[in-house]
Amino acid sequence: MRNNKKGVEESYKSIVLIKTTNSRKIYLFLYLMILILIAVLIFIKITNRPLDTMALKLVAAFVIALAIATELHRVYNIYEIHDNSLIHTQGILSKHSRKIDFSAISDLYVIQNLWQRILSYGNVEVRLFSGENTTYIKNINKPSEFVEIILRKINQKAKRG
Repeated sequence: MRNNKKGVEESYKSIVLIKTTNSRKIYLFLYLMILILIAVLIFIKITNRPLDTMALKLVAAFVIALAIATELHRVYNIYEIHDNSLIHTQGILSKHSRKIDFSAISDLYVIQNLWQRILSYGNVEVRLFSGENTTYIKNINKPSEFVEIILRKINQKAKRG
């Protein structure tokens, strides 16, 4: 009985074709702010002006906190394309996953503003036939390619089935 249960669990597993998270490009202005702060500190040091150790510690703490916060925000949403489904997982410690079968998808929309088009990232809106909530895949790199992969998988499934 144990082997049967294990076999059933393995049959539900599928190979992850693409796994993506939020793009680091959305944090470009924050990274620019960090660079400006570091440049100001270097300028102060080069010009032999007095540098308060408390200010140096605050800048270091700010840079570290910002780096940790942006990375935690990035891994909060994980999007995976499998052979037959799209899986959206939210959370870091407590995770919530939503599996969307390709046969349930009615429409896919790529949404990009000018800034996102320049930097080649954007959002994908996944709508379902059943009229359930729309799933938003936010701030991923190359959203058009992501949609193309899903469409190819949907077409492959339609040809087989």
